[in-house]
Amino acid sequence: MATKREPKQQRIPGTVDKATLAIEAKGEDYCSLLYARMKQQEAENVARAELIKLMTEADIREFVTGGYKIKLTLSEKEKLTVKKEGD
Repeated sequence: MATKREPKQQRIPGTVDKATLAIEAKGEDYCSLLYARMKQQEAENVARAELIKLMTEADIREFVTGGYKIKLTLSEKEKLTVKKEGD
């Protein structure tokens, strides 16, 4: 999901060099990726919390799905460990 970019301010010819424009463009690209990752991480945190809740309620501590081994470690704070099978 790309964020909607604000319209750029008009440049006065000869006042901005190409390096500055390239840096600005890459900075906008980076920020767009950063915010997309942050939104994805929010969704991951919700899914993780739901999985921990379901595993705790069903008293399941470990299972394999889609080639990944998922292990629930109960301590002060529940922790999920995900490892690719065969690693």
